Amino acid sequence: MLAMCLVGRVFLRRPQFLCDPDLWWHIRVGEDILRTRHFPTTDSYSWTVAGNPWIAYEWLGEIALALVNRAGGVVALSRF
Repeated sequence: MLAMCLVGRVFLRRPQFLCDPDLWWHIRVGEDILRTRHFPTTDSYSWTVAGNPWIAYEWLGEIALALVNRAGGVVALSRF
């Protein structure tokens, strides 16, 4: 009974900071676009398919997330 209450509490508790699981990946891609001034054409982030052709089709949102992260970090991202 105690175990069920403890496990149930995990599922009932609402997280304080809801975010996309890929948030940090999107920020990294946006930072790379801002740093190099061009879109990545190959996948340099994967371990299994590194070097394969890849298109950053969410580039505008990734740049926006990178700029918000630069401006205010996690606090600014939680309000974005």
